[in-house]
Amino acid sequence: MKFSYQDRVAIIVGCSNTKGFAYATAKMLGEQGAVLVAADINEEGARAVAEILRQDGYQAIALPVDVTDEASQENLMKTVYEKYGRIDVIMNVAGISQSIRTLEMTTKAWDRMIAINLTGTFLTMKTAIPYMQKNGYGRIVNLASVSAKNGGGVFGGPHYIAAKSGVIGLTRALGKEFVRDGITVNCVAPGPCNTGLLDTDFTPMAAGIPAGRIAVPDDVAAAMVFLASEEAGYITGVTVNVNGGAYMG
Repeated sequence: MKFSYQDRVAIIVGCSNTKGFAYATAKMLGEQGAVLVAADINEEGARAVAEILRQDGYQAIALPVDVTDEASQENLMKTVYEKYGRIDVIMNVAGISQSIRTLEMTTKAWDRMIAINLTGTFLTMKTAIPYMQKNGYGRIVNLASVSAKNGGGVFGGPHYIAAKSGVIGLTRALGKEFVRDGITVNCVAPGPCNTGLLDTDFTPMAAGIPAGRIAVPDDVAAAMVFLASEEAGYITGVTVNVNGGAYMG
């Protein structure tokens, strides 16, 4: 099914390399006709991604953003709106992970995790929604994790789990608050995924997944692109599990 993305403007936050969820999502949106904005604190990386997307025939630009800074977020949204007259889609993919135990964790590590993964997600939504309200339309998709549901994971410590649990809660709250403005807010919670960013043997992990394999970025991107489509307008505040049946709660 081809979704209605023609001339929709989509900001992919956290898009500075060609591996992982952000690039897979951007490319899938481009295939559907969306105008793409690759936004990242790594401006050089975002520009490189935008250039690759343009070479593939998609409309794409790159802009800098520090997700932890409200002024930077506001500048991103203002720049996009002034250029295109609309902000239709936000893909909140920016984030970090750290495997560490509670008693080994410093408050600095805690604060950084919360600032990027939770506060950053909140600020992206807070600064984007007023522009979506101007046009009476918006789709926001946040990235959580199965760790937020099962209480632990291979790659994330307690601060990561807390941040991603907060993302799920924010998704529910804002999904309910803004749906009458034509804006939906949803979330995707991936399980283990081979993004190519980690030198890890996923074979033992795959054995415990009902689907019999580890996810690839396109598995997650497909769910995000559906939730951000015009056709998914009656879905809001939900978190979709993408983990091959490993967790169904």
